[in-house]
Amino acid sequence: MLLDPASHEAYNNLGTIFASLGDEKTALIFFEAAATLNPDAADIQSNLGNLYLKSEQVEVAIERYTRAIALAPEVATYYNHLGKALIVAERYLDAEATIRRALTLRPDYPEAYLNLGFLALEQLQIEKAEEHYRKAILLDPDLAMAHTLLGQMLLLQGKLAEGWAEQEWRWRWKEFPSPKRRFPQPQWRGEAIAGARIFLHAEQGFGDTLQMLRYVPLVAARGAIVVLEVHPELNRLAESIKAVSHLMVRGDSIPEFDWHCPLMSLPLAFGTTLETIPANIPYLYPSPPLTPVLAHPSHTLKVGLVWAGNPRNLRDRKRSLQLAALAPIFAVEHVSLYSLQRGAASADSEAASLPFAASLAQTGDFAETAAALSSLDLILTVDTAVAHLAGALGKPVWILLPRVPSWRWLLDREDSPWYPTARLFRQSVAGDWTPVMQSVSAALASLAGAGLEDPD
Repeated sequence: MLLDPASHEAYNNLGTIFASLGDEKTALIFFEAAATLNPDAADIQSNLGNLYLKSEQVEVAIERYTRAIALAPEVATYYNHLGKALIVAERYLDAEATIRRALTLRPDYPEAYLNLGFLALEQLQIEKAEEHYRKAILLDPDLAMAHTLLGQMLLLQGKLAEGWAEQEWRWRWKEFPSPKRRFPQPQWRGEAIAGARIFLHAEQGFGDTLQMLRYVPLVAARGAIVVLEVHPELNRLAESIKAVSHLMVRGDSIPEFDWHCPLMSLPLAFGTTLETIPANIPYLYPSPPLTPVLAHPSHTLKVGLVWAGNPRNLRDRKRSLQLAALAPIFAVEHVSLYSLQRGAASADSEAASLPFAASLAQTGDFAETAAALSSLDLILTVDTAVAHLAGALGKPVWILLPRVPSWRWLLDREDSPWYPTARLFRQSVAGDWTPVMQSVSAALASLAGAGLEDPD
């Protein structure tokens, strides 16, 4: 570039390097410079589309991909990328036509079948999504993303045995959010382990860890000495698991061990099926000294409410509610609603005007949140870590699910084999929470009107 400051190839190459390093801001600068120098280079336009799509500037990404196709209409990759952007924009008919065009140009294109799987999933066509993922794998048996997503489709359908096995491919997917931990010791897959020391380590999010902590006592019951590593925010709560010999957080010095296992791989090690899901609750316990004393009328049902998840979650806009959707539940008599909402959503000006009895949102760790939940009769939440925490504590919890749910909630059922005290309220139309909240408010009214009988 120093020899030729006007070289768009050099700027494009630098953008590619920085993008591969995860420095998307710098990559964007170089790609935009390259596009300025040569606005007719289709690959540069596509590279820009990739960055804009990753930063959720979907319409800008669509413009860039469309420009790339106009410049090079014979390149299947550009159609496939545009198809993915159109899926995110929920323009499903356009997306399918565009991806099918990519397959016309390149019939053996596994990533195009992967995007058809995305498209089918967004429309809750689960069997069709599975079919497309299997086709992608047939064309490229080493396509880790396809295996991982196939695993999620199988789990969602309750086909757990094959689903857990396919999920192990997550470690080969280079964009998977939890990188593989590499140890010289073998990963435990259910072998005899009596007397051995095993290192169990958390991965992915808080909810995933909370869900899988149920397996820790089962590992110890096989005679193993358990070393457990969790997120710092879960450390005090995990102290309630008596089966742990050594509890630590990520970054602590790891003691010697013979085996290791990521928590999310424990269902595979135990050969978990729908019929054998370990659901003995509670398996986590709050710390009694932390339990708050609530001032409330004795005749009201105390309900904790979480209406939004972490906005950094890629699917958060589908699982979180707009505040206007909460109106029906505030009209229910003999119910006191307590805000458990954390983060930016709790500071929303509309939230401040809602008639909560109090805010129990904790600024500390999950031990404090668990204590807050223990004071309530019922937890009403979108699909966040609080749903898992309430279920693990054995608290009655009503979970609000988007049209396309996470694999763990399965399909077309109001209960959960993972959490016996859970009741699931599902969207029937993507993005439409109105019927869901009508059902919730009617159920709350019935529960409150029944004289505060046990909500489970």
